[in-house]
Amino acid sequence: HRQPRRTGVGIRLSEASVTPGLLTQVGLALRGTFRFAGRSRRSELLSYLVFQLAAVGVASLVSGFVLDRLTHDAMALTLSVILALPMVALTVRRLHDFGAKAVWAVPIFALAGYNTAMSIAALTHGAEARLAAERVLWPLDWLAIVVVMGALVVAFAPGTKGPNRFGPDPRETA
Repeated sequence: HRQPRRTGVGIRLSEASVTPGLLTQVGLALRGTFRFAGRSRRSELLSYLVFQLAAVGVASLVSGFVLDRLTHDAMALTLSVILALPMVALTVRRLHDFGAKAVWAVPIFALAGYNTAMSIAALTHGAEARLAAERVLWPLDWLAIVVVMGALVVAFAPGTKGPNRFGPDPRETA
């Protein structure tokens, strides 16, 4: 019997259920930015999401003290979009993990695109422009609730045990 080993975040795990550490998972997500084939673990998606939110949060906090409002908002939006790029392939690989096709990611990305477009409208034409657009498009907010629930399923649903048509179980190949 082997001794439990320490992961990158300092948690002891038995060899039977080894989950790579946070930084290892973030590295996997970044290296897979343009890899849509195969499957990804829940922990890879959630680790990258934590990293993404922390990076944008820290950068926004720091830039909020040293930059004017418009530059700060533009920097935060740009950083958010850049750090969201790996999430596209990562979401597709998560869908593959439980046997779903990539097309199911389209509503998630459409919602992200809508929010990004609204933020760009506010940056370029002021908050009034965003509010005017949202007055017309408010029914989409109800649809967004369904999309967010679907995104939560993608993030937290366990994958198919064993290999599926998209590849081997990532828990067995780690």
